[in-house]
Amino acid sequence: MKTNKHRILVLLLVVFITSLTSITFAQPSADKFVVVLDAGHGGKDPGRPTKNGYKEKTIALDIVLKLGKELEKNPDFKVIYTRKTDKFLELYERAAIANKADADLFISIHCNAHHTQAYGT
Repeated sequence: MKTNKHRILVLLLVVFITSLTSITFAQPSADKFVVVLDAGHGGKDPGRPTKNGYKEKTIALDIVLKLGKELEKNPDFKVIYTRKTDKFLELYERAAIANKADADLFISIHCNAHHTQAYGT
C-alpha cells in the first residue's frame, strides 16, 4: 500500500511539473528575424556628388535594395525598409521605424564622397 501511495504521489508530481512547463518553450520560435534596412540620405539630401556624378543617396538606396532582395530569399527573415524610393527621412524617423518593427537588427547604409586627399570614414 505504501508503494502505491508513493507511485501516485510521484505521478501527480510529474503531471504537476509537466503542466507548469509550456510545450511552446521546447518548440522553435515561429517569429522571423526582423531586419530594418536604412538607405542613407534621400530626397532633399543627396549627399555629396562623386567626381563621376553619382549621388550618395542613389548608391545607398541601390545597395539597400539589393541587400534586401537577397535577405528576402530566406524565409527566416522579415525585411523592412526605411525607404524604397528617393525620399527624405529625418534620423528620428528612421529609428522610429526600427523601434516600431521591434527590429532585431538595424542596418544603415551611408556613403561619404569627397574631393580631397582625406580617406577613411
